[in-house]
Parts: sequence; structure tokens; C-alpha cells
Amino acid sequence: MVIDLGELANKKDEHRILILACKDCSTMEEVPVDERYPIKHQQDNPFLALALEKHQRPQPHLGVLFDVDFAVWNSDTGRKQIHAQVLNGLGGEGLGKEIYAAKDNYSADAMKCFQVHLRPEGQCPDYKSGSKVIKVDIMKRERRDAGLSDEKLPSFFLCDFCPVKSFNMMKSNKERGLYK
Repeated sequence: MVIDLGELANKKDEHRILILACKDCSTMEEVPVDERYPIKHQQDNPFLALALEKHQRPQPHLGVLFDVDFAVWNSDTGRKQIHAQVLNGLGGEGLGKEIYAAKDNYSADAMKCFQVHLRPEGQCPDYKSGSKVIKVDIMKRERRDAGLSDEKLPSFFLCDFCPVKSFNMMKSNKERGLYK
């Protein structure tokens, strides 16, 4: 039996429970519904505030809050399937935790660079310069092992994770006539 989570979300007349899924901790925990508020407006739920407290240190975690049918959540097969579908959707399996961790590291490094350049409002003096190239030696090894050429690998720049990239994309799109 496979449970369609989309179908479960549409059931309004049954007893519901909130589930807080944390990407950083790879956990899911129950949060009681506060009956004073509609199910989709639980942001003032005091139980939710308590559950979120432990996911704020050392920095705020990423996750999702959703509601499910109480009976399905309390069944073994239902809980296992919900765990698998939700945690996989949060990046637990997806491209692999290493990919998401690398992207987060590049984004943090790009923001440091952005601060060093005093948060430029236009073009950055270092934008896509040689010092901002991200070298991917692991990709070369994997391509060689697979019998593929490693000569023309895509170029990655730290700038691809920086807010200045959006300025350059808007400028490029405007030049191509994509904005009216």
C-alpha cells in the first residue's frame, strides 16, 4: 500500500496532527494542533514554538511543517511511508547530503566575498575573475574512471552563488529584450 500525501492533505474532516520535519537533524516530530486556529494557520501555536526552539542552534535549521491524518500517522506503515517521502524530499536522499552541504558552503563563501566588496549594488570588481573559479578535481577523477574526457569540464565560479549574479542576469536578460 502506497500512501499519497497529496490526497491526505485534502482530507479536512478528520483529526489532524502537525509534523515538523527538520532537514538538518533528519528528524520528524509530532506537534499537537492548536484548535483555536485553522489547520493551515498554526504559526501562533504555542506547541509549535516549543518544538522549534531546539532547531535554532547553533543556527536556524531548515525544514517543513505539514499536517497529516492522525490515524495514518499512528499506523506503522503510514508513518514509515511518510518518513521516507518527506525526508527524501528534504534532500535526505535527493542528490545526496554532500551536494547540498557543498552548495551551502559555496553560498556562505560567496556571501563573505560579497561583504568584503562592501555589498556592491552593481557590478563587482572580481565578478567571474580567475580567483573565483571553483576547481572540481573530484569530477575529473570520476570522469576518468568512467572512461570520459576530463578536458572540457564546466566552469564554476563562486560568483554563481552571489547576489551580484542576479544583477548580471537581469542586465543580460534586458539586453536580450526579455523585459518589457
